[in-house]
This record gives sequence, C-alpha cells and structure tokens, in this order.
Amino acid sequence: MIERDRYIKLREKYGHVAVWAPPADRIKENIWDLGVFDDEEKLLEILNPAYVFVGLNGAEHVAAESAPKQAQPWRGFHSSDIRRCQDYKIRYALAGTRFWGAYMTDVIKEYSKTDSSSVRRYLTTHPEVVEHNIAMFREELYLLGADPLVITFGVMAYGILRAHMPEDFRLIRVTHYSHFIGACEYRKKLLAQLADA
Repeated sequence: MIERDRYIKLREKYGHVAVWAPPADRIKENIWDLGVFDDEEKLLEILNPAYVFVGLNGAEHVAAESAPKQAQPWRGFHSSDIRRCQDYKIRYALAGTRFWGAYMTDVIKEYSKTDSSSVRRYLTTHPEVVEHNIAMFREELYLLGADPLVITFGVMAYGILRAHMPEDFRLIRVTHYSHFIGACEYRKKLLAQLADA
C-alpha cells in the first residue's frame, strides 16, 4: 500500500505502476487499458512500494502516446503498440506474485530512442543528462517513501544505477522483457531471478 499524498505526487510528476487490466482472450489484449487506475481507493491498496522495476528509457512511440502526460498518467509500460512493445510480458510475469503493484520507471526520462546503442552513445557524450536523470530518480524514490528493492530490466539500466547510487543501494538485474522468448518462458526466467529477492 502507498499513502495517497505520495501516490498523487508520483502520478503528477513521474512514473508508472505494475498494474494492468486483465487480458481478455489473448495474452496481449487490454495492456493499454488504463481503466484500472480509475478506482483510486482500490488502487492504493494494490500499490506496492517495496519493489521498483526500472527500464533504461522510454521508447519513442510510447513517449508519443503519453503526450500530454497530464491527460494520461501511468501510461508507461502500458503501450497500445502490441506489434512492437513487449509490455504484456511484464504483466504476464508479475500477475499473482508479490511484485504486482510495484512502482515502475525509467532511469533516463528525457531521451526516448529505442536503439540501445544510440542511447549508449548519447549518454556517453552527454554525462550531464545522466546526472540530471539520476537526480530525478533519487527524487522518485524519496517521493515513494520506502526503501525498495530496485530491479532493473537489462544491463544498461543496472550499470547506470550501480555507478551512481551508493554501494549499499539494494539493486538487482533481471532479463529485459524484450528478450526474444515467449511470455511463459519469460515469467519462469524472471521469477527464478527474483526467487531470493
């Protein structure tokens, strides 16, 4: 559970949460349905600040869907572009687990290219962007008001946080959801990686 005032600040300023509408007939269906956020009382009971899942950066097409952000809070990781996005694997992997309702965000919020090599080049030549985004990430955790276990999707997000956060910062890395495996295999792999978390 998360306190209402913290929830409102996070919703207005930042992130995403690991809550999705249930699929209808197919595994990818309803991933973009934000109706689950309409019942705030119920949602506050579900939200789980003990865990934070972190991606590298928001994708270009997802960033376009999110504008204007105020009109669609919590849009990230809920893309309607089911041909390109793999968000549905996260929903499938976390459903019915202690990680459902975790806070979700990206390390880099202001650069939305999808090619990781492009992101790496950009961040290497713009270290000030990394510093600025790390400051925002620290503020997110402060607003969350917990000492969460931070779980990064993939190597780059993990590397950035490991390099910029204190040594005692609780951080682990899991396989990225865009990895070329099906949803069932991804769930098995993810939950095995989180078994001791």
